[in-house]
Amino acid sequence: MGGANIGPEFTVEEADALRALCDYEEAFARSVSIDPSGFFEILTAAVLDSGRWMKWLQPDEPEDFDLLEPGRRNWLVSSGARYVWMEPSVVEARARLYANLEPVMGDSHRWVVDRVAASIEKYVRSFNLFGADRLLASERNDATGVR
Repeated sequence: MGGANIGPEFTVEEADALRALCDYEEAFARSVSIDPSGFFEILTAAVLDSGRWMKWLQPDEPEDFDLLEPGRRNWLVSSGARYVWMEPSVVEARARLYANLEPVMGDSHRWVVDRVAASIEKYVRSFNLFGADRLLASERNDATGVR
């Protein structure tokens, strides 16, 4: 499983779920006065500031992010998000996004987690990892001596 390098896929799933929440927030803001979180713009700025997105540029692509095709920009931000999730501006904007949606969605974070969990589920099936959570917990307890 370690060789499958599945972490980036989960970051993209998380970013896509958050982008969908931004769409919900925008729709909600048309009927209720809220201070929009600007989450995806802040995430994009953080990814660009990190410079990590440039490692995925193809030789024929411009180094100016704004000159890239919209789909490519989306992919670069979603893929690079894993490097900036904990940036204070990103954390703050995410909290505002969740707070803005709380009246209509309840726990928005749970919704994002469920989207990522659904993505993980296919690997549980593919790699026959049923019950692995109990096995890992048992090994962790054995290693720490905690029961």
